[in-house]
Amino acid sequence: MLETIDSAAADWESAKQTQQAVREVDDELVAQTELAGAKYAFLYLEARRRKVKGHIQASIIEH
Repeated sequence: MLETIDSAAADWESAKQTQQAVREVDDELVAQTELAGAKYAFLYLEARRRKVKGHIQASIIEH
């Protein structure tokens, strides 16, 4: 599960960077970024609910 969370966090960060780099942001790009963030948030909260132990990147938790 931790690998999936790390992957979701990386996907979300990539989506945010893409959104910032694009001059004309459309609704689809915004929706993709929000979806990536929602996936990460869901996985993170589910891991906490299940009390999953392991490494979690401190820089990701701040988001």
